[in-house]
Amino acid sequence: VVRSIASLGRALGITVAAEGIERREEREALRQFGCKYGQGHFLGRAIPGEDTLRYIQDHARSRERKHA
Repeated sequence: VVRSIASLGRALGITVAAEGIERREEREALRQFGCKYGQGHFLGRAIPGEDTLRYIQDHARSRERKHA
């Protein structure tokens, strides 16, 4: 099913994002299916809403330093 959805997304020219990735094996299978985007505990734990803005700002500053 997952392979078919990833294939359908590519055929339609739309981005497919997997949800609920909890193990390395799941991430690797999704990559083999051509699914480049995803979320889940394996990739990063959820953060409280009040910390979200600070996280985004810190990430943006870090990217700016890398590209400066």
